[in-house]
Amino acid sequence: MKKFPEGENYTDFISMSKPLIHEPDLPNLWKSGDISPAHCISCNSCYKTMFNGEVYCVVRKRLENKKLQEEKRF
Repeated sequence: MKKFPEGENYTDFISMSKPLIHEPDLPNLWKSGDISPAHCISCNSCYKTMFNGEVYCVVRKRLENKKLQEEKRF
């Protein structure tokens, strides 16, 4: 098992993976001055999608599908 060097920011990298799955453009938003927090709720559902090939945010996909269904009604 590989050991990570002490003092490195590996945990920061790992903790940012979920928000970046939910909002891939998050670094650009922050860079442009938008300092609002990530919308990721850290539910870990994105990790379950890895076994099917595509990694995506389950919560975001549900919201997008719901929005599409509502738009089709009108």
